[in-house]
Amino acid sequence: MGLRGRQHEVQLAAGDTVLESALKAGLEAPYACPGGACGTCKAKVLPGSVAMEQNFRCRRPSWRPATC
Repeated sequence: MGLRGRQHEVQLAAGDTVLESALKAGLEAPYACPGGACGTCKAKVLPGSVAMEQNFRCRRPSWRPATC
């Protein structure tokens, strides 16, 4: 993942969010609420896809999903 201009390799455990994995790896990832409502932790998806349990903010195809 890219964070503040640097690339980091982070392992994602089953059931963990990208934000949880980043914090467990000791990264200072931005967030304000851990529920996806505020948008502080939104991210750009490069290759791949995203699955979200809840989606409060994103309604368009060009959205940036919350990492929490």
